[in-house]
Amino acid sequence: MPSSFPQRLGADQRLKSRKRIAAVFGSGECLQVGFLRVHHLKDPARAASVKAGFGVSTRTFRRSVDRNRVKRLMREAWRRQAGLLEINGQPEGGGLDIFLLYTGRVLPDYADLYGQVGQVIERLTNRYGHIV
Repeated sequence: MPSSFPQRLGADQRLKSRKRIAAVFGSGECLQVGFLRVHHLKDPARAASVKAGFGVSTRTFRRSVDRNRVKRLMREAWRRQAGLLEINGQPEGGGLDIFLLYTGRVLPDYADLYGQVGQVIERLTNRYGHIV
């Protein structure tokens, strides 16, 4: 039975702006969890929201089919778990921009990526927010 609402990462949840992506890589912080390198930046000037971007190196995966598969798996793992990460209702508010890069050399299983994304969310929750 098909669901009545689309199960995808909405445009309001994706990090798409070149300026924001450049800011995340330029002045953001970085952490490594398994095969995921995560760049993140807190933006106090923005409304409280979490935006995420995903990438895979062309050097590692020459075929676009493989790169797109890894990004699709990361987006789905993020979409299912992103509800656990919520920015604390601090007076200054602010948004959080996150960019996840897959650095592994082999195509991952969904279960492995799901676990690594869960660890990323747990570490970001400890740093910025709380679990709902």
